[in-house]
Amino acid sequence: MNPFRQLLGSSAGLQIYIYLLAALVYIASVYFTTPYFWADAADYVDSVTDYQRGKYYTFWEFGHLLWRPLMWLV
Repeated sequence: MNPFRQLLGSSAGLQIYIYLLAALVYIASVYFTTPYFWADAADYVDSVTDYQRGKYYTFWEFGHLLWRPLMWLV
């Protein structure tokens, strides 16, 4: 008996197959496409790294009160 067919026969095996298929589609779509517009992502990264080095002192500005500290935690 084919072990792949036996795995898909169970509901857990089918669920794993669906998640793997979704993950492969996502990975392929990210790999084969490029972003058109990154918005402020590069600025957030610069802000977080500069803050960790002690260079950037407006880390808690009102406009981005939660985004930069959240990224720093991640």
